[in-house]
This record gives sequence, C-alpha cells and structure tokens, in this order.
Amino acid sequence: MPPLPKKNRGVAGLLFINILGALGVYVLHTTPIFANLENAFVDLRYWVRGVVLPDPRVSIVTIDEKSIRELGLFPWPRKHHAQLIHVLTKAGARSVAFDLLFTDRDPDHPQDDAVLGDAAERSGRIAFAILFNRTPEGRPTDPLLPVPELQRNHVGVGMVNIFPEKDGATRHLPLWVRQGDTLIPSLSLAAWAAAERKLPEELLLQSTPPVDSGSFWNEVYLNYTYWREDESTRSPFPTTSYVDVLKGRVDPHFFSGKIVLVGATAAGLFDAKSAPGAPVIYGIEIHANALNNLLKRNFFQTQATSGPWLMLILVLFAVGSWLLMSHSSTFVGGATVGMVLVGYYYLCQLAFNRNILLPYAAPILGFLATYFNALVYRLFIADREREKIRNTWSRYMSPKLVDLLIQDQGVLAAGNREVTVFFSDLAKFTTLSEQFQPSELVTLLNVYFTQMTDILIKHDITFDKYIGDCIMGYGNAPLEQPDHALQTCRAALEQVAALPSLHKQFASRGWPPLEFRIGLHTGTVLYGELGSHTRSNYTVMGDTVNVASRLEGANKLFGTKILISESTYQAAHHGIEARELDFMRVEGKKKPLRVYELVALKGNLIPLQREAFAIFSDALRLYRDRRFQESRTEFLRVRDLLPEDIPARLYVKRCDQFLHTPPPTDWDGVFVMTSK
Repeated sequence: MPPLPKKNRGVAGLLFINILGALGVYVLHTTPIFANLENAFVDLRYWVRGVVLPDPRVSIVTIDEKSIRELGLFPWPRKHHAQLIHVLTKAGARSVAFDLLFTDRDPDHPQDDAVLGDAAERSGRIAFAILFNRTPEGRPTDPLLPVPELQRNHVGVGMVNIFPEKDGATRHLPLWVRQGDTLIPSLSLAAWAAAERKLPEELLLQSTPPVDSGSFWNEVYLNYTYWREDESTRSPFPTTSYVDVLKGRVDPHFFSGKIVLVGATAAGLFDAKSAPGAPVIYGIEIHANALNNLLKRNFFQTQATSGPWLMLILVLFAVGSWLLMSHSSTFVGGATVGMVLVGYYYLCQLAFNRNILLPYAAPILGFLATYFNALVYRLFIADREREKIRNTWSRYMSPKLVDLLIQDQGVLAAGNREVTVFFSDLAKFTTLSEQFQPSELVTLLNVYFTQMTDILIKHDITFDKYIGDCIMGYGNAPLEQPDHALQTCRAALEQVAALPSLHKQFASRGWPPLEFRIGLHTGTVLYGELGSHTRSNYTVMGDTVNVASRLEGANKLFGTKILISESTYQAAHHGIEARELDFMRVEGKKKPLRVYELVALKGNLIPLQREAFAIFSDALRLYRDRRFQESRTEFLRVRDLLPEDIPARLYVKRCDQFLHTPPPTDWDGVFVMTSK
C-alpha cells in the first residue's frame, strides 16, 4: 500500500486530530483507568530492575508471631519497650523509632508509662509515633499524641500516616506536615533526625527531597528496594524478632551504628498494607523504605508525569505518529510502532534505574490512538478476501489460528512436532443416554461441549473433534506454543472448575450432573491436513494420541479426574501441582510410563493436601522398595488425612495382596493395565 500523499488535505486533518487526541489523553491521564495502567507499568519496571540493596544503616525489629508466643498477647507492658530501648542503646544503635501508638495509658501497668518515658529520655535517640486525622478537605488535624509521660525532652515524634491509592498499593508517603509554625516529620524523617542529632528542618535543607508541594502532606514518591516472591526473604532489610533482641539472642554489635525501626508484622496486629510487587507488606517496611530513600537520596523524581512536561511528551508522540504514517508503508509503520513501544519502555527503564519516573501509559496510549487513526484512514476499505477466509474458517478454528491462516496458509502443511494431546470422556455416558430422548440428549451434549470447547480455545488449545461423548484437542499445532503443556493443564483444570456452574444449569433443566475424565500426554505427532483429495481434516496422529486416550481411561482405576504423563509433568511442573500415582504399562504399550494426578495450579494446594501428598510420595517409595508393611502404614495415614482419596485405598489393597503373596524377585514396581 503506497504512503499517503504529503499534500493531501486528509493528512493535515489527521495531524489536527492527533493533536486533539494528545490533549484528550492529557485530560484523561489522571482517571482511574489511566492511573492503574501507569501503575502497572511502574510495577513492571520494579520487576525488571529487581532488588536494590538498602542502606546498611537501616534495621527492623518486628513484633512477630514468635514474639507474641513468648511474651504473650499484645499490647505488652511498656516496661518491655523500655528494656528494648536499653538493649538497643547499649548496643550502639544510632536511633530507635517505634511504629506503635502509645496514645492511651497502660491500663494494667500505669507505672510503666513513666518507665518507658524515662528510658527514652535517657537514651536521647528515640522517636514515638503520632497519627493525624484528616479534615474533609484532606488537611492534617487533631494529632493522636503519645501519653504525657512519653513527651520528654530529647524524645522525638514522627507521624505514621499511610494513604494507600485506589488499587490498595502505597506509592506516596507524607514526609512532613506543619501545625502552625511547627514542622512534624514522618517517622522515617524523625528516626533520621534522632540519629544525626539534628532538627528535621536541617536535614530537609540538606537533602531537599522531591516533595509534592501541592499536597497538604508534602508527599514523596517512594522508591522501594523491592523484593521477589521466589526469594527466601521477603524484605531486603535486615529484620530481627523483638523477643530475640529482648532476650539477648542477637549479637549486640549487630545494631551498632544502625537506625532501628520497631513495628508489627504479626497477622493479628492488622498492620498489613500493599506496595508495588508486594500484595502484603507491613507498615514498618514502608517506613523502612522511606528512611532508605532519605539516606540514599533516591526518592523518585516525578516532574515528567504531569504538567507541561507530560503535555510536551504527548504532543511529540502525536506528531511522531503522524510523520510515521505519512512517510512510510503500512508494514514499515507497524514495525516502527513496535520499536517505539520497546524503545520508549527501555528509555523509561533507564530513567527509572536512575530514580526518574517517566510516564509510559499515557504517551504510548496516545501514540497508539493516533497511529490507529491513521491506519483506519488508510484501510477504510476492508479486504473482502480476508473476510471471506475468516468467515469460512472461524467455525472450525480459534481466532488466533484463523488470523495465522490469513497471514500464511502454509502453516497448515503436514509435519512432525511435539504437542500435548488432550483427551476427555464422559463417565457412565451409556447409562446417561438411556435416560433421555435423542433430541434432549443432543441438547445436553451441546451445552456441555460448548462450555468445554470454549475453555480449550481460550487457552489456545486446538480443538480437533468430537468422538461420541469424547473431546480431543492438542496444544502447539499449528500455532507454536512454548508452554503448550502448561496451557493444556490449565485448560483441563479450568474445565474441572467449571463443573459446579455447569451442574447448576443442568439442575435448572432437570438434568443430572455430569462427570468426566481427562488424559494429557506430551509427545511427537504427525500433524496437518490429513485425508483424501475430497475429504480431509486438520488433525494429529501417532502413539501420543493413543497414550492420552489410555490415560483418560486410567482415571477409572484411580478415581481421579485428570491424569498426565511424565513427559507432560516434566514440561509443566513449574506451573502445576501434581502427584505421582503409578509406574504403569497401559494397554498397547510395552514401555511403562509414570502417571501423575493433576490437582491444581502451582501454589493452590491446601495445607492438608500438601501434607497428604508428601506422605503419599514417601509411601510410594517404600512400596517400590518392597517394604509393603511400612508402605501400607503410610498409605493409611494418607487415607486418614483424605478419607475420600481412592489412590491411597488402592495402594493399601495392593500392599495387602503383596504381603499375602509377595511379588516375584524381578518385580520392578510396574502395574500392568489390562483394560482401556
């Protein structure tokens, strides 16, 4: 398609529309949809950047479950806090800040308030928490102060207000507020001031953090050290249990020169928050990140995310989009769009790593909107041949496959490839079919087939055919899917999860519930358009299909819903929860294969299942070692934990048989399946 004429009036009009679009995006960039999208891209930048080591001076002491078990229910007598101050001060801590409110007197030990106040005053490096209320206009008012016994000379205070955003995450934090002529610092700023033996005002003049001057709260945009859920420690900050410090289990030198923040992480103390990349974070960790930003002077600079800078970026993208579509072909334009998306993200990531926050969502959405304006202008006449192909094939293939076919019909050529075959069958279908007239049975099957097939297509599993009451499909052909085994497992689990809602539909029509069995196997097949010159079908053939069918039937033996082969398990184990059930030889196969029960997606096992499956694995090992009495005992433990677990019952029977009649000396633990 030739590029647009440079002097065409439509091109000039397109530029005008692009500029209007940029203005529209600027107006809308603060709406929840734009804000959530922008936050998502900021979270992505955190993930790409990874963990940044915090300032070594920051340390956290947590009131955790361990401390509550040893010291009793919280709140504790305040003499404990006084003792903690004494221990940390003696250990050489530069300052100690409590993310705990002491706004009421100790009801059981009123004398302890003065004890705590005396300890704080003697230390000379303590900050207690205060909490501000807010007026309807959002101004700070009526602070909740520590009890008078704690308001001593040389004892600081710091506010602990945290204002999560609409998505629940905390990205901004008040750094200070003013009450008349008095500056009230945040807890992190108060802790730093106590450590430096300076007033908060002096430190602010020295470090000039980038606060939002338009806010009553002088908020800063936190630059979290970040964490990864797969790492052994949640937070990169050194964290110590309160009771371990109190009882001298920690090397005192550990706290020398540290700024120590004391706060709650026990679940029952309700201080759980949320932050980018962390669905659960505690308030004390948020304050630790703020303190880290103060010490390293690395709060995010956010000038470009609003105001004139954002408007300039949007206009540049709008003009760039107009130039792109005015001077290039559609193909080159599309390729350039991809390069812009990646290139600008790379620029945003580089800036992010240098503590500068650039907007991504608004400029890119504006760029894409203006690009598609031009694209629609150039493609206002639809390609009729393409629509004809789409209308013909969409009845048989998933939308992704149809799009692929439109681009290159050569993908349907025959070949060999590893796929994951899906095979499902209704249980007791013969009995079910005898209860209905043929027309009603067809209606029932159509409802069932529709829901289950839609789930396959949703996960890009190619639907192959219905064989009576069976459904056959496969992943990784003709579309290449690196994670085809995992995607097929996900589709199978979603089908099982869809049964309750399907049964509700059936009950409303007076139909009985359905149960089905699924077999999955990963292996090499012949795929392509197979058949005669007059009739053909796009399908897969080979031993892999037969094994998947046999695994589906093997569910009857174990009383399971989904069985997968070892090859499927190895390809998808990182994303699923499955247990090995047997080493068996299915009908028609000489070589035995390991069989696994697919139970859930990774991380979705309940603790009881996890415990039972671990015992089951040990019992299976004992069984294969011919230690049948010990194995039987362990399988009985599984049955006690999961009374409905049929595999455990099955193995108890096998153990009983072998205890009565031991297997031959060359027995290899293989179970021979003699029926489909």
